[in-house]
Amino acid sequence: MGNALVHSGDAAQPGSKPRPGWARRRLLRAAAWLALAPAGWAFAAEPLVIGQSLPLGSADDGSAARASAGARAYIEFVNASGGIRGRQLKLLTLDDGGDPRRHVDNLRQLVTQHKAVALLNCVGDAACAAGAQVARTEKVALIGPMSGAAALGRDANPYVFRTRATYAMEAEALTKQMLALGTSKVVIVTDRLPVSEGAAALQEAFARQRIASTVLDVDPSASASVARFRSEATSGRYHAMFVDMGVEGFALVSRLSQEASDRWPLFVTTFAAGNVNSLLTGFSGRVVGFTSVVPNPEVASIQLTRDLQEHAERFAGGGQAVTFAGMEGYINARICVDALRRASAAGMVDARGVLAAMNTMGSVDLGGFTANFSASPSAASDRVDIVVRSRSGHLLK
Repeated sequence: MGNALVHSGDAAQPGSKPRPGWARRRLLRAAAWLALAPAGWAFAAEPLVIGQSLPLGSADDGSAARASAGARAYIEFVNASGGIRGRQLKLLTLDDGGDPRRHVDNLRQLVTQHKAVALLNCVGDAACAAGAQVARTEKVALIGPMSGAAALGRDANPYVFRTRATYAMEAEALTKQMLALGTSKVVIVTDRLPVSEGAAALQEAFARQRIASTVLDVDPSASASVARFRSEATSGRYHAMFVDMGVEGFALVSRLSQEASDRWPLFVTTFAAGNVNSLLTGFSGRVVGFTSVVPNPEVASIQLTRDLQEHAERFAGGGQAVTFAGMEGYINARICVDALRRASAAGMVDARGVLAAMNTMGSVDLGGFTANFSASPSAASDRVDIVVRSRSGHLLK
């Protein structure tokens, strides 16, 4: 009879009626047996899986690791606080190496094999566009794509919930900054043609304000192309340079900035999704600026920033989480957990419940940063700040 527990004094004999209280005594004994069972036999609820696929290792310019650290800081804080009605959260991250096809495979694996109730974060226009299609096919929410591409608005895909501003919004803010600096000639440096959606939005914004822009295509692996770029960019014809490149391209520009440092354009800039750190480590004596779509993580002037700093220190080792990309990942994780709490309260703790919660979320104040999913179909936030490293090396807003 295997491991079944049989107590003859309780069992009813064939053809006889059960003794009074027999069922109750048996239930009590079963409960006592379960209480004394080894810990490994506990019937705890499975953790709720939140999945993300990011370009880690050599394919990462640092943004993915920072975003993941920010998300982990909040997820672990929630777990330490008891989880979602007693259920722990599991942030499962897969490496896609910067390949959109691997990104798709990873997301499908997260949803079908690991039963992820939501997809979180993505880095790069191509990966986020591919991930958005998986979200639509699998009917699961993609929360917080780190891209300003138009195709990631809810008007284009109802399964995507972007918390940051669009490229068009970033372009307008950066153009205003250029005008304030008296800029009239800008060179846009790229390693791809046609230019990215972000660079195209910037060209359009420049044209509306009559700022002349020139596109300079650079192949980082071709010495002749690199030499042409260096000669043109340091010719003195441009007041500002906008960098729109991949990891290898940003590394090249940063390295070249050490040469002829006094001949580069006075203002060097990029968008929030760019490899900001590469620019900040180069271009000595020049003003380096970038758009920011989240609050400054180092200035504890709002509750959100103070929360990030505390949770990063306690649960993510500080460092990488307290960065702009870390703040974006942290915000996305908070939105995701908010949706999980709402889904749990409604008795639907699954992908369908999270999606329903996101669709009815409306406006959420995270303590100095508001995400409003009902105000605009393109983005839940239109916040764009310009962060500038002065010629003396200080970061200024």
